[in-house]
Amino acid sequence: MGKSKKKAVTKKNTMSRGSIVLYSTTFLFCAALIAVAAISSSKKIYPEWAKTTGASIEIGKSDASKVVDVYEDFQCPGCGQFERLNGKLLADAVADGTARIKYHLMSFLGPESVRAANAAACSFDQNGFLDYHTVLFQTQPSEKSGGYSIESLIDIGNSLGFDKEFESCVTTTKYKAWVTDVNNKANADGITSTPTVLIDGTQLDIAQLTPEVLKEKLYSK
Repeated sequence: MGKSKKKAVTKKNTMSRGSIVLYSTTFLFCAALIAVAAISSSKKIYPEWAKTTGASIEIGKSDASKVVDVYEDFQCPGCGQFERLNGKLLADAVADGTARIKYHLMSFLGPESVRAANAAACSFDQNGFLDYHTVLFQTQPSEKSGGYSIESLIDIGNSLGFDKEFESCVTTTKYKAWVTDVNNKANADGITSTPTVLIDGTQLDIAQLTPEVLKEKLYSK
């Protein structure tokens, strides 16, 4: 009888250890799934056309005679003035093959800038960046006034015929990681104010940001 009882106890303990092992394995498996899910949910999403982090939005032919870098923040009043003065000139220079423009959408003025820059990147997916860019500056709100709301950014896209993918892209701030990287790269490159404009790598003085000077520099050989 004593032997029989000892065996029963031994069997019971063995089953307990097996249960613990099974529980531990299950726990580790679930923990791994949670970790994978967390990594997946925090994954940075970049536009397909942004081959590198901080990449600019490029408009125009790759073999254009002039390369123009424009650093701007959609909330920046000076950037709005620059666009109103020179937007058509730059668009025409792109259309006739003279210029390739690299737009560096900075966002140092706050969340309104981030929302607008993200929406502009979403508009590029819709092949409507220049038109969207123009309207953003035409409807530029006062700085740090809470403007460029998700709703207003979507409304602009709707007025330009963008689809539901644009709406989703804006609503989720899909390209926020890219927006942050653009701003960080501009800072690392020594850009301290907006608008900053370079033609073929040479920075223009603020006084040169006029249609007359830009046209001369764009079309000079």
